[in-house]
Amino acid sequence: MTDRAAHPPGELARIKSWAIRLIYSRHAFWGLGIASFLESILIPIPLEMDGFWFIISVGVIPIPFQIAMLAAGATNYSFFLFMLASALSRAVRYYGLGMLVLIAGNHAQAIFERHKVSAAIVLTAVVLVIWAAVLLGG
Repeated sequence: MTDRAAHPPGELARIKSWAIRLIYSRHAFWGLGIASFLESILIPIPLEMDGFWFIISVGVIPIPFQIAMLAAGATNYSFFLFMLASALSRAVRYYGLGMLVLIAGNHAQAIFERHKVSAAIVLTAVVLVIWAAVLLGG
């Protein structure tokens, strides 16, 4: 790793330094609580017409799942359908990672890091195609 990669320039370095100090301070739990609260109120995305597919897509692609949770709660989305979509999307994501570890063993982390962007793009495209097919067919 180069020195430049280890120390990001300017403002990012100060934020990173402040975050590391907060993590190891006695205020870590308060900082985590405030960060979680801010994330949940600053990134609300409403559900579209077909909410089930929205929840599945958010659960599979690498963005915070709280977005789906907040959107479902704000729109009074069916709790049963939310839990079903959550279980399916998280199973695809985590069992997929588990299969990667089973197949690749110690090299799984390197393979994941090398292909995570392309895998996210492919999974997002697959979910969007299924979503579009459901909307056009229904």
